[in-house]
Amino acid sequence: MKICRRRGRWVLDFYRTDAEGHRHRERRTFARRDEAEQAAGKIRGTLSRGTYVAPTSLPTFAQLATDWLRSKQHHRPSSQAQWHQHVTAYLTPALGHLRLDHLDVARIERLRDALVTDGLAPQTVNKILTTAAAVLKLGARRGLLERNVAQLAERLRIGAGELVEDDRSGARDGRVRPEDVPTTDEVRRVLAAAGAGRDRTLLLTAALTGMRSGELFGLRWADVDWQAGTLAVRRSVSWARVAGDASPVRFRFFAPKTTAGVRTLELPPELVAPVKVWKLACPPSPHDLVFPSETGAPLHRSTVLRTVLYPACRRAGVRPFNLKALRHFFASSLIMRGDKITRVAELMGHSSPLVTLKVYAHWLRDSESSGVGELARALCGSDPAGDGARRQGGDAERETATRRHVARVDKLS
Repeated sequence: MKICRRRGRWVLDFYRTDAEGHRHRERRTFARRDEAEQAAGKIRGTLSRGTYVAPTSLPTFAQLATDWLRSKQHHRPSSQAQWHQHVTAYLTPALGHLRLDHLDVARIERLRDALVTDGLAPQTVNKILTTAAAVLKLGARRGLLERNVAQLAERLRIGAGELVEDDRSGARDGRVRPEDVPTTDEVRRVLAAAGAGRDRTLLLTAALTGMRSGELFGLRWADVDWQAGTLAVRRSVSWARVAGDASPVRFRFFAPKTTAGVRTLELPPELVAPVKVWKLACPPSPHDLVFPSETGAPLHRSTVLRTVLYPACRRAGVRPFNLKALRHFFASSLIMRGDKITRVAELMGHSSPLVTLKVYAHWLRDSESSGVGELARALCGSDPAGDGARRQGGDAERETATRRHVARVDKLS
């Protein structure tokens, strides 16, 4: 391996032996000698470790992305569809023709800025960068690149937009806004306006369990324990068209994405009776579904919104809301009634109580506390038994600790 100057450029000249034992001569040119020396040091290391890859044999980003998508065929169809869109609509048009050694952080960040200029939301742009990083991670595992430039690219800050007067855009940091959650009266009116049988029972189950729509649509009769008064969340249904598949959108059952999603929920007596009545009228389903469609297949979220929930909202004369709003209604109602955050997180299937604290922080802040006054009365004798400190759903110390948790989450976010 030698470095020499030719025609105003520094040339690195060396030989390598391929896996078949054939000897090849390679040359690299550089503008400065220190660049050539730095490259020579790296090449010596890769040659000694047997990990050297000739630049001419490196794949393009499009070729690597195709291999990466092929390796994801056993993931959820909805995830596959999202990754396929990221690759085909955004990444391949901008990066697909480039060899892996021609990618750098600056180019990835220029793509990021261009996507924002085109009108994509910051959350969407960050997800596209995450997909690009996952593609390049495959290249790193194969020894085709030394660093993941998409992983190093800076992500967009979420919720950093300037607020102007009368800005009603709401929080953009994942927190639920009270105006997006139906009131108890609104839910009661919608339930009364919903069709009897499956439709009303489905909405009531959503409001009294906080289950995700996919969990509701994948619920089996075998998951209902009448004696214990519980139902088990063990799977979820996913609808999507697999990338490259010309067949119609199809469903598949998956286990919950996290271990916290596998949980057992209480069936209150007010829910047990309607579910039992519905079981007598429930059409047979080859999948043993509690809420099947007319054909016995799982329901689809858009179908339920279009034919069940939105019409019920119109008949009830309330603002339209979706199934996720019923999930938020369940969680916020429990918090307002004093349930422990750890218990609410468990029922919701959240991976951590910190998620619950952040998403539903508003309801925690709105909870009034008179802990100081109650403590003073207990110490000064006006409340010798300390009964005032025992509030419905928990004592003042627990509420104070909850507020401190919220403050910590705010600082972290």
